[in-house]
Amino acid sequence: MRIVIIEDEQPAIDRLHRFIHNFNPSYQIVAQLDSVHESIEWLENNLNPDLLFLDVHLSDGISFEILRNTGLNCPVIFTTSHPEYISNAFEAFAIDYLYKPIKREAFTKAMNRFLQRRPVSSLLQNEKTEFGSNEQLESQVTNDLKSERILVKKGQYLEVLELAEAAYYLYESRLTIYVNSENRRYPIDYSLDQLEKILPAGKFFRINRQSIVSYQSIGQILTYSKSRLKITLVSPLDKTFDVSADRTIHFKQWLLNGGL
Repeated sequence: MRIVIIEDEQPAIDRLHRFIHNFNPSYQIVAQLDSVHESIEWLENNLNPDLLFLDVHLSDGISFEILRNTGLNCPVIFTTSHPEYISNAFEAFAIDYLYKPIKREAFTKAMNRFLQRRPVSSLLQNEKTEFGSNEQLESQVTNDLKSERILVKKGQYLEVLELAEAAYYLYESRLTIYVNSENRRYPIDYSLDQLEKILPAGKFFRINRQSIVSYQSIGQILTYSKSRLKITLVSPLDKTFDVSADRTIHFKQWLLNGGL
């Protein structure tokens, strides 16, 4: 796990270092930055971290400038003493918004939210956190996915989404996106691996590593090179997907029983 801390207050820096090390000693803090200018320069010249801790107020400006100027697409946990910026933070798809001085309990909850948002396959690659062992972590993640509905934030409003009513799910820019039949998009706190376990198997199919589609949203199916398949979704979705070669046979079988 590669973590970057952007923070200009030493007590907060020391606290984050301690909390991260106690949470998982194998996590690496690959950079510690304290200004907008320095952060933009570093992020433009290095690989995106797996997680970013970002103070809202820095010595030379507001940290949202960093996000606007770098196209950063990694998960962010904001840290601040200023609650008025919380709506801006969640518009940036923040994992959480921690108030200073950061409490251990709040830090742990934020990290657990971050881990649940990552794909299960990456969660289980020899990671041991405060959840416990890999087996305990997988069980915890699965047990948390009992609800058929989720709450999502859209601007200043909350909306209830039915998981089984999605047109398709897409993983992009380190986020899972719920897309409904009207082509509206919502980032959600589930990985595709997790969704596979709870969505109705007859109504949804994982066609490749990045996509799960519903039976009802499929329009045309095109056969091309070496029996590969390309599907086009119905209007107004009008999106095309390639079915992975190793899933083609199972996809054809699923089509015969889809929607049941």
